[in-house]
Amino acid sequence: MNKIKFSAILFALSTIFFFTSCQEEFIENDLIEGKWREEAVVLDADAPECQLLSYVEYSKYVADPQQRIVTKFDSCASSIVKNTYSIKDNILTVVDEKLVTKQYTIELINETKMVYYDKNNKMYSFIRYK
Repeated sequence: MNKIKFSAILFALSTIFFFTSCQEEFIENDLIEGKWREEAVVLDADAPECQLLSYVEYSKYVADPQQRIVTKFDSCASSIVKNTYSIKDNILTVVDEKLVTKQYTIELINETKMVYYDKNNKMYSFIRYK
């Protein structure tokens, strides 16, 4: 009887370990989370106020991929676009409502700045919105 209990416990622990080890790992202090403004706009002394108020915001990186939202707020056009995003290694993947997928290679991300490139090597540079 003890062998059966031991085997059952071992099987349960193995199953739990298998499923938890396959889950995606999440960084507790996710650097992408928050609001970002285009660096070129922030540094442009002649930028219109509406451009200075525009931003991109990344929600917290959670387990449910549908809850990872990137919101683009364009103050000049008074528009808001929401897409989902994911990150694997240094690849940022953004999927829009029509399921069009765009991938970017993250070069730098820290507390104040984020830089990434699209497939055509176009650079996107952002400064954290305080």
